[in-house]
Amino acid sequence: MFYLLRSIMGHSRRQKISVSDEISGDKALAIRGAPLNAASLDFHNICLRSDSRELIRAINRRKWTIELHGVLSDIDSLVFSASSTFTFCRFEFIPRSTNGPADRLAKAHLSLY
Repeated sequence: MFYLLRSIMGHSRRQKISVSDEISGDKALAIRGAPLNAASLDFHNICLRSDSRELIRAINRRKWTIELHGVLSDIDSLVFSASSTFTFCRFEFIPRSTNGPADRLAKAHLSLY
């Protein structure tokens, strides 16, 4: 699983993370890893996009499944708590067909196996 970080200046940085086999869990873990990495790079404004409509909806509505409660609770604490380093954070759904860079990166990685 990969995610991309892109600064306002247009610089990109890709990150690979190890995750479990469950698809929704993979995406939730990737989204949890993104703000951690963004904070370490001193980003204060982030927009996280995923092609998982249900995951984005769960994060934005703060309604979590039992299976993903821990990961989604971590995401909530990382970006929405008073101690968060982010001044702005948005979670958006983006169709896979319009998410070219991240989709190509994921497909390239999968072709290695």
